[in-house]
Parts: sequence; C-alpha cells; structure tokens
Amino acid sequence: MSLLATLAVKVVKAIVFVIIGKIVLSAASKWLGKALSKTKLDPMLHRFILNIVKIIVWVEVILAVMDVFGFDASSLLTIFAAAGAAVALALQGSLSNFAGGILIMVTAPFSKGDYISCAGNEGSVDHIDLLNTTLITGDNRVVIVPNGTLINNSITNSSKKNTRRVDISIGVSYDTDIEYARKVLTDFVCADSRVLKEPAVFVAVKNYDDSAVELTVRAWCNTADYWGLLFDTQTAMKDVLTKAGISIPYPQMDVHIENK
Repeated sequence: MSLLATLAVKVVKAIVFVIIGKIVLSAASKWLGKALSKTKLDPMLHRFILNIVKIIVWVEVILAVMDVFGFDASSLLTIFAAAGAAVALALQGSLSNFAGGILIMVTAPFSKGDYISCAGNEGSVDHIDLLNTTLITGDNRVVIVPNGTLINNSITNSSKKNTRRVDISIGVSYDTDIEYARKVLTDFVCADSRVLKEPAVFVAVKNYDDSAVELTVRAWCNTADYWGLLFDTQTAMKDVLTKAGISIPYPQMDVHIENK
C-alpha cells in the first residue's frame, strides 16, 4: 500500500474515532444528565460533573487519534508532564479557579438559587463552571466570579438558613415617652403575619443621637419574606408613629447669641 493510501486510511480512522467520540459523549451526557436529576445532588453540581466527563472523553479521543498516527502516547504524556510546570506557572490563575471549583463542590458553601455576597459581588447563584460561578443580581445583571475569588474570600450566604432577622432603626423626639413608642412599634410589627412569634419582636433604645433617640426594631421572619417585610415595614413606620402622635425629628442646631 502506498504512503498516500496509508495516510488516507489513518485519516479516515482518526475521523471515525472523532465521530465515535462525539456520539459517545452525546449519549453519555444524556444518560448522566438523567441519572443526576434523580439523585439528591445539588443541581449546581450537575453541570460541573458533565464538564469533567466531557474533558475525560475528549482526552481519550485525542489519545486514540495519536495512536492511529503512530505517536507513542506514553512518551507524549511524559513530555506534557515535563512541560506541565511551565504551563502551570502561566496558568496559575486558571488552575487556582479550577481548584476553587473543586473545593466549592466538596465544601458546598452555597447551592443553586442561594443569595450570596463575596468580595464586593452579590446575587443569586445560577450555576458553577470549571473556572467561574455565575450570579444573577437583583436587577437581573449577570456577574461572573472566578472560583478562586470565592474560595479565598469570606462568603456571606443569605439563603442558608430558613429564617432571618429584620433590623430597622428609627429616631424619635427626646420628648417622646419611650415605653409608649416601644409599644406602638411592637404592636405594629407583630400585626404583620410574616413576623414569627418566636423569637419575639424586640424594640429598644439603640443610641442617643444629637437630635433624636434612636430605637432599633428586630423581628424574625422566613428568609423568603425578608425583603418584603423590611421594605414594607420601613415604608409604613413613619405614618404609624405620626398617627400615634410621635414625632420623628430631623437634625437641628440651637444657636445662642450673647450680647456683651
């Protein structure tokens, strides 16, 4: 067989291996996707696992194609391993992000749909890839955060617990009967069906400012009700105090002029 014919046969075999690889990958992805959907694994892990499987399949295809053309795969792997140090130095950031993704999978500091904040970024977790995690902000922007950033910084997960505490501060006049103001605010907050009975609503003096006595209101609710309760309470609080005859002062200064 001529050299050209031999080369043509090898090319055809290589193409066949690539086609088989695509078919196997497609079938494996569908089967694995269905299998993962029936497990209790966090949905965020599904995409990560599928990406790992894709990498493994394509590595096998590449090795098979190399074997077709007569390359010694073991020798090439040795060469690649020797060059790995240089590549690792050039891709330190990417390797750090990949390692961060693995650690996120193992430690599970957050799940799909959780609202998190980290290193100045915040939003609901949409999915995690090999190198990055995608967040969706409250105003529907997409934020892509490197996994290395997430794993090397403090993460605040606002959705991890089923309940959250709403903290609101408001100032009242120094002429106000504090116990009366506390009762008005306590009754108002407790009347909201979203507020949990336990722990009980807490209202107390937080600080004595220059122009007002600052009261703090603390109420517990289900995590899903947090933002609605916070904004609704803050919006209505002024009218509630005004109707109760309690004034909310604004900063002011008394100036005394002495004639000498």
